[in-house]
Amino acid sequence: MPVCSALHFGDMQRQFIDKAALRMVACPVCHAALTALHPEALLCTGCGRRYPIRDGLPVLLAAAAERP
Repeated sequence: MPVCSALHFGDMQRQFIDKAALRMVACPVCHAALTALHPEALLCTGCGRRYPIRDGLPVLLAAAAERP
């Protein structure tokens, strides 16, 4: 099962996290579920931190997260 799938919009390529893969990850700070806010970030449903997605991979480091 692929972790990411790609959609092409003109010359741009956007990658979205697969729903099955999203169910396997959690916020490294509060351990709550994450939701795909948009193609560039994941949002923690518990503490509200936003984790960036770089090159199709979520950066799940507390230091990389944006606080609400």
